[in-house]
Amino acid sequence: MEFTIEELAKRSMDIQRTIDEIIGSYNSITSLQAAAIWKSDALAIQNVITLFQADLDQFHTREEELLRKEEKTRGNLSFIQRFTASRTSENKHKENLQILHKGIESVATAKSSIYEKINETPSTKAELKTMLNRLISRKRQLAIEKRSVNEEMRQIRATARQAHASLTGLNRGTIGKIATYCEIR
Repeated sequence: MEFTIEELAKRSMDIQRTIDEIIGSYNSITSLQAAAIWKSDALAIQNVITLFQADLDQFHTREEELLRKEEKTRGNLSFIQRFTASRTSENKHKENLQILHKGIESVATAKSSIYEKINETPSTKAELKTMLNRLISRKRQLAIEKRSVNEEMRQIRATARQAHASLTGLNRGTIGKIATYCEIR
């Protein structure tokens, strides 16, 4: 099916509006039943995005072919004709390609954000329990890491105190004052 850039832009806005709604409703999920409903809606939107992405790719390929054809036609002209010929159609195809590149990037971003939200959303008690177990395990790992970092910090402080004490203990004079001054700075 052939599309115009305006039709693709309208579809893009409609899809983006739907994505915004679905992501906005993600924060209001309060039960597993609501999560399951949200997940099915998100999967449907993801399928719509995939179809739209295919249409964008098809339009992109067509625009590139038309641009190459225009450039080839221009290349076959004599120097004077090339120099004076209008480039409006080439510029229009280049502009369409730039718009398409931005659209393809935004579609990929939207698709990945929905995919992440779908993976974060449990829809059964078993999935919820698995996620909770993973979170508890991660919490334990973080506690262990925190203890090791705190121990390293304690050792660094003890070493610094010992170094300071040994320097300030020398004659309680100039060397100690210099050491204290250097540490403060």
